[in-house]
Formats: sequence, C-alpha cells, structure tokens
Amino acid sequence: MRRLGGFAVAMLIGVVASSCGGGGAGPGVATAEADAAADFTYVIPAGTAARIDRGEDVDLLPARLVAEVGQVIRIENQDGESHSIGPFFVGANQTLTQRFSAEGTYVGVCNIHRSGQFELVVLEV
Repeated sequence: MRRLGGFAVAMLIGVVASSCGGGGAGPGVATAEADAAADFTYVIPAGTAARIDRGEDVDLLPARLVAEVGQVIRIENQDGESHSIGPFFVGANQTLTQRFSAEGTYVGVCNIHRSGQFELVVLEV
C-alpha cells in the first residue's frame, strides 16, 4: 500500500517523533533548510514504484545508515509514488531534508530496499 491518507501520514509523523528501535530512544530529526549542505543524498528515480511492482530489486540506499548528530540527509523522490524509508516519509515528487538532532537508533519499514527495512543509527560525537 503505497498511498497513505492524511490520517496515516499524521500517525506516521507521531510514530517517528516517538519511535524506538531496539529498545532505545529513536534519533531526533529536525527539518533542515532546503539549501543545507547534505552529508547523505539519495535520489529515488521516476518509475521506482513500477519497478518494485514488477518484482525488480531496487537498491538505492543502504539498509543501515550510521550518521552523527548535526549531519543532514536529503532524499529526493522523483517518483510519482510516495515512499517510506525508516523514519522518513517522502511524498511523490518531493524532497525531504532533515538534520539529525539527537542520538538514537530507529529500525523501520523501507519500501525501496530489498530487505524491506532501514536502520538509522545516529551517534553523538
């Protein structure tokens, strides 16, 4: 189910804000300025959802990302479908830019990785 209604999106945001993975507190994320330099950049090309629906393996990002507090992730979704990537929901044809604001670990659903999940580990350095 790729399309989420407004309620589901609101629930997802609530889960992200209070998530935990592996029993610890989830990492803090905050919206970063759109022009902030990104430490991690991922692009979801147009047609990705169709490729997944055909059973193709789509490997656009790692199953586990280790980052540091203060670093920025940018996910550009050029696809006509929305995608869930761990704690992040990126709408169709939208770009998400987030700064990691607190340490923690989050393991969540990833509909573009062959494993079906994404682990985000944010470390205070």
